[in-house]
Amino acid sequence: STEKKDKTSQDVIEKTTLTDERVAIGSKFFTMVKGNGQEITKDHPFYKWVGGKKLPRVVLFSSDGNKIGKLEGRASPSKVFSLMQKAFSRDFQGKLDRIVKDYQKILTSIDKLDVLKKSLATKEGKKGLTNSDKKKIEKEKQELAAEEQELKDQEDKILEVERKSA
Repeated sequence: STEKKDKTSQDVIEKTTLTDERVAIGSKFFTMVKGNGQEITKDHPFYKWVGGKKLPRVVLFSSDGNKIGKLEGRASPSKVFSLMQKAFSRDFQGKLDRIVKDYQKILTSIDKLDVLKKSLATKEGKKGLTNSDKKKIEKEKQELAAEEQELKDQEDKILEVERKSA
């Protein structure tokens, strides 16, 4: 049935496009509103803004409510991200792709820290540790905690993007 096909298409976009790392990071600057596209018929009051021919449908608006663009059918992550860049540039200073790349670097560093923390936890769990070993492990834990806080501060700074003045 058409309803089942549309639901499957929506599932695909949610599981692939919206989980793409660039789209997921870029979406931090947008508010997602999910609706049932089958209910947006030509007589629906929102049809002129979000209506269309194919589902699923991705529609992006600027913060002042102007439609930036629309993708219908199976929208690839790159097409969605491209539309997000266009919408971002309407409202914010800077370039979304640059912000996303910087954010990805932080995520990679956080992943590396997680590996180090697990390794340290394994060391800490070993039997027969000397007091010297325990002090060394405690010092490493404090250093990792400081690095983690630094990364979180960098993450916060990256997400502090100035809006363009109206």
